[in-house]
Amino acid sequence: MASELNGILHILDQEEKYKEQSVLIGCTESRVPQFALDLGKIEKARTESVLKGTFVDLRKAFFLLDGKDAPLLSKAQGLLRWHSTHLYCSRTGRRTHKNMSGSKRICSSEEITYYPQVSPVIIVLVSDGAHCLLARQKLFPPGMYSALAGFCDIGN
Repeated sequence: MASELNGILHILDQEEKYKEQSVLIGCTESRVPQFALDLGKIEKARTESVLKGTFVDLRKAFFLLDGKDAPLLSKAQGLLRWHSTHLYCSRTGRRTHKNMSGSKRICSSEEITYYPQVSPVIIVLVSDGAHCLLARQKLFPPGMYSALAGFCDIGN
C-alpha cells in the first residue's frame, strides 16, 4: 500500500508535501505502521482518475468499511482535523510544528507541547426491554436510525 500511495502522490506531484503532513494512526498486527493523509486539497477529478474511483462523504464511508477500518478512519479524521486547527501557539501566537508521528505539536519558541484534545462522548440506547428510542436526521438514508449520543463536560 505504501508503494501504491507513493506512486499516486508522485503522479500528482505532491509527494514530499503530503508525506511530511502524514500522521501515524496505528500499526497492523504484523507491526506495519499505518499513516493518514488529508488529500482534500488535491485536485479531486485528477485524483479520482488516477485512482480509478470516486471520493465518498466521510459519514457514508463508515457504512462501506469493515469493523477494523472504521475506528482507524475515525482516528485519522480527528487527528488530521486537530492538526489543521492548531497551527499556532495559544501562548506566543507563533506557528507550531508537528512531531514526526503526528502525536503532538510543539511551539519552537517556548518549547510548549500541545496534545490532541479528548472530548468524552456518550452513546445511549434507551430501552424498556421491548422497545428502544432511536433518532433520525434528515441527511440519513431511508430506513436509517441511530442511538442517542452527545458530548459530556468534565464532571457530568
